[in-house]
Amino acid sequence: ETRERPDDAGLDRIVRYYDAAIHHGDRAIGVFLDGLRRLGLDKNTVILLTSDHGEEFFEHGNCDHVRALYDESLHVPLMIHVPGHPANGTRIGGLVPSSLSVSRTLLDVVGIQHAMPGVTLLPLIEGKQRSFPVVYSEADSPVGNMGSRGHSIAMTKADAKLISFLDEGSDEAYDRVRDPAEATPLPETHPA
Repeated sequence: ETRERPDDAGLDRIVRYYDAAIHHGDRAIGVFLDGLRRLGLDKNTVILLTSDHGEEFFEHGNCDHVRALYDESLHVPLMIHVPGHPANGTRIGGLVPSSLSVSRTLLDVVGIQHAMPGVTLLPLIEGKQRSFPVVYSEADSPVGNMGSRGHSIAMTKADAKLISFLDEGSDEAYDRVRDPAEATPLPETHPA
């Protein structure tokens, strides 16, 4: 099953519904943060906000999420507030793995010893690292399901991305500097 792209008015309506859902979530986070302040817990509470995925609005032919590894699905907010930490408010401009880093980062920030798999963002928070040189992503849904191309993996670097569609046996590479919307795959002869 696939979804057909609506006309501009229909797409605008879809985006407005999505934006309304984001505003609803934002208000709920505000209520939560206000509650922490009222209870005096904001001075000793680490706060991490992120999303599990972005949303595709027909940039690559679909209106959905978690079935494709293009940036509109992968690029998500990740905000960490550590009370009293001098890095609060610092923006990391490079690549950062999000979902895989949440548990380990929170445990490391509060100083709990663990054997949690994944990566930690503590070096970024402490200013000892600027970004990650490469981030790996994976999607796995049945071929054809809402436009899915099946099991796929992506390797993203600052200047390039390679997406391998394992069920198809095909690859797509993108120049992230010249083509940040990932609109034109690089030719097969390209070094990426």
